[in-house]
Amino acid sequence: MSLAYPLGLLGLIGVPILILIYIIKNQYTEKVIASTYLWELSERFLKKRLPISRIVGIISLILQILAVVFASLALAQPVFTIPDAGGVYCFVLDGTGSMNYEAGGTTRFDAGKKEIRSVIKNSMKGSAYTLVYVGDATETVFEYVSDKDRAIAMLDELEVGYRADDLNKAWETAQEFFDSDPSTKVYLITDKRYEGTENVTVVNVAEERADNFSLSDIEVVTTPTENSSHITVSGTVMSYVNDGDVEISLYFDDETEPHATVPLEVLALIPSAYTFEVDDVADFRAVRVTLGTEDGLSLDDEAVYYNVEFENSSRTLLVSERPFFLKAALIAAGTSQVTVIDPSEYEGQTGYDLFVFEQFMPETLPADGAVWFVNPQSGVAGSNFSYQGSQSAPREGLAYSNSTNSGVRNLLEGVPGAAARTEYELKQYVKCGLGAKFSILLTCEGNPMLFTGATESGAREVVFAFDPRDSAPFILSADFNVLVDNLLDYTFPPVVEETGYVCGETLAVNVVAGCTSMRIVSPNGKESFPDTSVPIVEYTLNEVGTYDIELYMADGSVRTINVYSSLAEAERAPSETEAMRVIYGTPESGGRDGVYDDLLYLFIILALLAAAEYGVYCYEQYQLR
Repeated sequence: MSLAYPLGLLGLIGVPILILIYIIKNQYTEKVIASTYLWELSERFLKKRLPISRIVGIISLILQILAVVFASLALAQPVFTIPDAGGVYCFVLDGTGSMNYEAGGTTRFDAGKKEIRSVIKNSMKGSAYTLVYVGDATETVFEYVSDKDRAIAMLDELEVGYRADDLNKAWETAQEFFDSDPSTKVYLITDKRYEGTENVTVVNVAEERADNFSLSDIEVVTTPTENSSHITVSGTVMSYVNDGDVEISLYFDDETEPHATVPLEVLALIPSAYTFEVDDVADFRAVRVTLGTEDGLSLDDEAVYYNVEFENSSRTLLVSERPFFLKAALIAAGTSQVTVIDPSEYEGQTGYDLFVFEQFMPETLPADGAVWFVNPQSGVAGSNFSYQGSQSAPREGLAYSNSTNSGVRNLLEGVPGAAARTEYELKQYVKCGLGAKFSILLTCEGNPMLFTGATESGAREVVFAFDPRDSAPFILSADFNVLVDNLLDYTFPPVVEETGYVCGETLAVNVVAGCTSMRIVSPNGKESFPDTSVPIVEYTLNEVGTYDIELYMADGSVRTINVYSSLAEAERAPSETEAMRVIYGTPESGGRDGVYDDLLYLFIILALLAAAEYGVYCYEQYQLR
């Protein structure tokens, strides 16, 4: 035995003090009283008084001494070491998407933490605890922690994840802990069933036959009509346990009332298809389908489709005196928001993603968007090319670059004339000098005619060093429209390539021109501020629901993109039977030394002594009446 706080024994000083008080305490003495009244009163009192046994006082003293002794021991906190009585525990906690199943207001994950908490509390003090958590990532939360309260506190801080992740990495970690100490007791807390186990205790927290109705990812097809569009929304519903009737509702954008609702009979383990046909729909940003049936897992009761074209749409300002062909080409290429103004009306407007200047050069470059120059008439500070004069009556026509550069090849992809090596006549052109990192697509007499690059501020830049109308065969060919389409893709790389993901996948966000910073808000409200100095931001989607991607632009505007992350199919089933879980090796008995320092019994004895001493005191007072 050892004492945690030996100074507590100083309380034993109270023992001799009690004995000294007992020896010198006042005794009753007889005195002669002159007053007759007082004498009679005293006589009456003495007649009533019974002799007090001397042993009562001794018992009271003994009880008080024992109380002081036990109180001192409680302060000193005796600790008893019990060899090999403590255990070494390694917990593997499953925190994947299916652990969000809920029954009676408690999730499987909470039930799993409760099981671990129970094992820790019921184990011998002095044991060591290790926790390996499988959630958004596999991590060892703590290892060989002996403090029960600390281990439970760190366990309580864990939150359930949403990803689909196998336990292989966590199992390798558990095997390493067992290899280092074969007395380790391994616990797997999960909602999966296993065919067999060895050297591991599986705690299955899945309630029996927990039902779940699940919506698959939806498919949206838009068919243009004369004045609007026809929308077809389709998908499937799956029931993993029981047959049932469900109600599916369709919403567009921010609608609070269903746009349409259909009932559906669903058979267990058989995908049931649904379809919505909607006419007269204008541009939409989002389509949402919900399942109006309560079940054990709410994470797959909704499916959302975000219109990727709407999310990647851009605003273009065309400054031109004769905008017909350029405007038509921009709209045909998918740029629906095109504003046209005359050069005389340009006063440094802001708020556009692309500025197209045809035969007009601004005094300064726009600060908040990409720029195209068509048939420039001079140079402009901040651009990466120089104006070197106009050339007329060229001997050669427009010719496509034969560069093998991947950037050039991508920009010429799908251009019929580039594949056929077609040349187009040209009346005149502008001679330009180029800075660094330009890609040349068209040339004339060896001079760059169509080239792409970036301004000094980093905004993307496209230059047509000729007037496309001076080459009617070119502007009227399919080449022109395809080139404009490719150049728009170059100028506006889509912020996101797609808007539908599975939880655990990586989202790639293109940092568009004029973007100074970015904020990503997860469905649970967690904020991230990625580095926008790189061309592409990669971000792992670890939650189920809608992510808000906010792009803060140089002009002070904020552009918001939405993507939806759905629960992985593997996590939607209530419980799956997995292969065996085995910890290889021969387990050993024993473990760490246990520690017994429970003061409860000392306090119980102390309370009994105090009660007994109080009883003796009351008896003594009763005898004195």
